[in-house]
Amino acid sequence: DLTMAMGGKFNAGFDYQTESFSVEILADLSKKSGSAAFATDIPVEAVPLKAAVQLGYGSGEKAVINALAGLSYDAKDFSLAVKNSANADCMLINTTFLGLYKHSSAFTVAFALDTNSHKAGKKAWDAFEVDDKAKKTITVGCEYKLNDTHKLKAKTVAGGAQNQIDLACTSSLGGGASLCTGINMKGDKTKYGFVYTLDA
Repeated sequence: DLTMAMGGKFNAGFDYQTESFSVEILADLSKKSGSAAFATDIPVEAVPLKAAVQLGYGSGEKAVINALAGLSYDAKDFSLAVKNSANADCMLINTTFLGLYKHSSAFTVAFALDTNSHKAGKKAWDAFEVDDKAKKTITVGCEYKLNDTHKLKAKTVAGGAQNQIDLACTSSLGGGASLCTGINMKGDKTKYGFVYTLDA
């Protein structure tokens, strides 16, 4: 798949995928910047591992070289992943650990541990910025399926500027309609809300 876009800017992209391998190349030729990403299965017998690497280069007042690497293990009911982003000036800038455990067809729990110290740009070739407010955070979420029409969801975030708890219930009303009601508790503030969706 090859895409190109023009209009004051000249962007180009290339994407190739197979069942076990993929490559994606993006470029902003007006800024002389670009990135290349690769993902592949690791052929280790009886260990379902996947690896991915993304490299970005940006040319501006100062040349930027970024790298993002990830490794994941996926089993039938359990998955674990680690990803890290860095630039040429400072290694191990942002590291995130992710995990998911499917206890049963009704109950699933997941977590994310972030050790971010910098903000990454929108593009792989954008420069990292120091985040003075960054703290190690851990997020734990779970989903419980009550029946075919109702799901309960909960998420808590600890370690950031303010601890946060989210609770939600999603209900299928039939006919393409659904209703999600939720509560958000962050610090000493509590918010309530609902979203009604109708698919025509």
